[in-house]
Amino acid sequence: MLSTVNQIGGAVGIAALGTVFFGAVTGSATGTPGPADHGHGFGIVLVVSAVLYAVAALVMLALPRTAAEHTDR
Repeated sequence: MLSTVNQIGGAVGIAALGTVFFGAVTGSATGTPGPADHGHGFGIVLVVSAVLYAVAALVMLALPRTAAEHTDR
């Protein structure tokens, strides 16, 4: 289950960042995207990725440090 969720998360993450990248590249004011447009799109993807990593780190810090004890009834 963990491996499946990990693979699905990776695929969804790549798809989301690819959508951001190609959205930035095809939104070029010059019409045909050039190297500068690809660099701009890559820069946007790096910023978005860094923000997502920071959010994940904050969520990770909010998790409990020890597992909850289970009691049998």
